[in-house]
Amino acid sequence: MTGDRTAPAPDARTLRELTAALGHAPRTYGPVGDLGAVPDRVVAAARSLPEHLRLPFLRLVVAAAEHRWLPWFAAEVVDGGADPRRFGRSGVLVVAAPLNELLRTPLTVLLGRLDAGAGWVAVPADRLQWERGNEFTGAAARPCPALNHRWPAPAGVSRIHLRRTAPAEADPVLRARRWLASRIAAATAAPTGLMTVDRASLSADARIAHAALIREQRMAGPAAATVPGFAGPAQWYAAADPDDVP
Repeated sequence: MTGDRTAPAPDARTLRELTAALGHAPRTYGPVGDLGAVPDRVVAAARSLPEHLRLPFLRLVVAAAEHRWLPWFAAEVVDGGADPRRFGRSGVLVVAAPLNELLRTPLTVLLGRLDAGAGWVAVPADRLQWERGNEFTGAAARPCPALNHRWPAPAGVSRIHLRRTAPAEADPVLRARRWLASRIAAATAAPTGLMTVDRASLSADARIAHAALIREQRMAGPAAATVPGFAGPAQWYAAADPDDVP
């Protein structure tokens, strides 16, 4: 989350408001060179201010090189109450790719991009988030506690931040097949819509995910509270071949 790189310096009126609200000049709180090490007194001062003065205050006391991350810091730490010492070190890494790439690339290759963490977790599959177009709900992911807010995500990888702890995942390929099925369901009016794609160009994982999704919707019918791809039993998505989906 970025977006404050070119924000203007507070004007004279805002400076007067800040000084009145704080009781003294706001610059006495700075300079802060690292958003991963913001003193508690700076966070407390920001939280004490009216909402419209929080970002202007932070722009004054935080080094310009860190300004692009200020909206994220303000939302997570100042407004959200998170520990400032943990800023930018939460979240998980997920595969970020258009559906066409997901359909044609083996999942082991795609998951191999996520090499910055240890172990696997499962992003909770949330029906409302899926309906809103969140492409990462239900994905297999890697935790990344050693990465800070400045870490640049490589191509094909995103870091997302979760509101609750993600459970451990023992089989990331199985989880990724379910997630792929959910992406297929979101992108097509019906699972059979995928049949317009040249199936010879699809990976084995995509064919299995598609076959399991069709079976899931035929046997279980629409389940309003469940994300498509996560309603059927694991054995459907663990098949070695699409013809093996029971």
